[in-house]
Amino acid sequence: EERTLFAGDYIWINRMCCNFEFDRRPIAQWIASIKSLETLDFDVLINSHYESGTKADLIAYREWLEDLQAAVSAGIKQGKTVEELQKTIRLDKYKSWVGYDQQLPGIIASAYANLTKYPPR
Repeated sequence: EERTLFAGDYIWINRMCCNFEFDRRPIAQWIASIKSLETLDFDVLINSHYESGTKADLIAYREWLEDLQAAVSAGIKQGKTVEELQKTIRLDKYKSWVGYDQQLPGIIASAYANLTKYPPR
């Protein structure tokens, strides 16, 4: 009735999260689970921290994960080190997100560790 989705500590809105660690499950699994949430009929997205959002924010977060996965996967296929990827991956589409400059290098390292442990199929 309220058309509200609660996704605590799972989806962040316009924010790079410093605590987000990919190494507990494959990035592809995060993306797939977000796609399943996109099929739900809701207007308001509430997370446990920071601001609330909409379905469009959920989609933007999934796109961010897909873009990150694609960029890091491409670097791995080219034989680049995590340090090289941290220097070259920018993902400027998300530059306005809170924590972009501070968190992006750590998120790239986390994605690198995840994608070498769980390569996309």
